[in-house]
Amino acid sequence: MPGSVVVASNLRRTIDTARIASASRLETPGERIHVLSCLQEIGRNLDTLALSAPHSAHPHEVLVQGLRGEKRHDELFNVAESHGNKAVLGSGRDRLLAFAHWVFKQQKDVVVVYGHSLWFRAFCREFFPSDLQHEAKEAKMSNCGVVTFMLEERNRGGGEAAQYSIQPESFQHLI
Repeated sequence: MPGSVVVASNLRRTIDTARIASASRLETPGERIHVLSCLQEIGRNLDTLALSAPHSAHPHEVLVQGLRGEKRHDELFNVAESHGNKAVLGSGRDRLLAFAHWVFKQQKDVVVVYGHSLWFRAFCREFFPSDLQHEAKEAKMSNCGVVTFMLEERNRGGGEAAQYSIQPESFQHLI
């Protein structure tokens, strides 16, 4: 999709999914998947922990060789914002805010996110209006689910942090 950027969490299963699903896109010279630690799954289970060290992405061994003779592994990922595992006493909310902030620093209008259902539900709870009831705030997204929505940034000025919100009328559950 022209005018877009692809991002994935720093968990191996998401990196693998993004790489396979974006294989044709990755054939474009210079196209990379941005690996962001702020997208790391929210939770305490072991499967929410990253195996990769900061500024690296390690897919399953079978994918290291490349799909259909594609680029080398190190040409597929931008790991500048993959800071390793989430902090043990860190806040999931801080990562949600960090991602929203990251989105608005990009030159592209569309961000394609490969992520996790609990992270996405927390994102919706944080950025949909608090008085709005919405299924995305209550139910986990299905595996390989696809949604689209507009995220809005409001700057209050005076040195205050920007505020972010999902425009409810823009939300569409595609798959």
